[in-house]
Amino acid sequence: MKHGGRRPGAGRRKGAPNRSSARREQFIAQSGPTPLDALISVYRYYLEMAEQELQRKRPNEARVNAAFARVADVASKAANFVHPRLAAVDHRPQFDLNLLKESEQEDVVRLLIKADPTGNAARIAGAPETGEH
Repeated sequence: MKHGGRRPGAGRRKGAPNRSSARREQFIAQSGPTPLDALISVYRYYLEMAEQELQRKRPNEARVNAAFARVADVASKAANFVHPRLAAVDHRPQFDLNLLKESEQEDVVRLLIKADPTGNAARIAGAPETGEH
């Protein structure tokens, strides 16, 4: 029998919280408003304040700007709870030019350099930079 390694169906399902996280979240939810609830309340308060000021005949621009500045500050803090951050992923293409013949390597590098106005293709492909684009 095979031991160790990845097995189908084994482990916690993706996205499922572990026991301590689930217990902590349940306690916070039962004990009153969560930090996210507080941030959302503050966000809505200042947003409503700015909108009410804008409804006046002569809105006080300083009050509107101050309220929107607070809205933006609170929104950026609340966003961490609501919107997940993108994982840091290296999106640069990885080339193994050693799999090609020498003449094919030269063709690929020449085409990459021609197609990339930033000059990064030559660096990625490992070709000497010529300064020509």
